[in-house]
Amino acid sequence: MTVTPYEWPVAVFSPIGTTADHLAHEEMIKFSIILGVLGLLGTAAAMPYLSRWVSNWGPRQHWLVGLIALFPAWLIAFLGLLPASVGPEYEPLPRSALLSSVVALLGVVVTDTAVRRLDKSGYSLSPFKSWILGTTGLLPAWLITLWILF
Repeated sequence: MTVTPYEWPVAVFSPIGTTADHLAHEEMIKFSIILGVLGLLGTAAAMPYLSRWVSNWGPRQHWLVGLIALFPAWLIAFLGLLPASVGPEYEPLPRSALLSSVVALLGVVVTDTAVRRLDKSGYSLSPFKSWILGTTGLLPAWLITLWILF
C-alpha cells in the first residue's frame, strides 16, 4: 500500500485500514446521521397527524413509529461494521457488530416490554411518550455503532 504524506496519519492511525475504507466509512457515518435526523424529524412531525387521523392506534403503534424513525440510520451504521469483502472461508461477525446488534435487540425488547406493561396496567401513555420510548429502543445501539465507526 502506497501512502502519500497527506494520507499518512489517516492510514497509520485508522482502525479501518486503508484510506479508501476510511472514506467509505465516513460516507456511511454521514448518511446514517442524515437518515437519523430526517427519521426523527419526520416521524416527530407526523405524530400529531397520526394521533388525529388514526384514532384506533394504541401505544404500541406509536412506539413502532418511534422505532421506525431510527431503524434505517442504525442499519446503515451497522452495515459499516461488517467486513467489506466476502471470502470463501468462514469469518465470524466482528465483535463490534455483535455488540451493536445485541444492544439494539435489548433496547427493542426492553422498551416493548415497558410499553406493554404500562398499557396492561391501565396507565395511558400519550402518543408522544410512546414515540419517545420507541426512539430510545434503538438510540443507544445507533450511537454506539457511530462511536465505533468514528
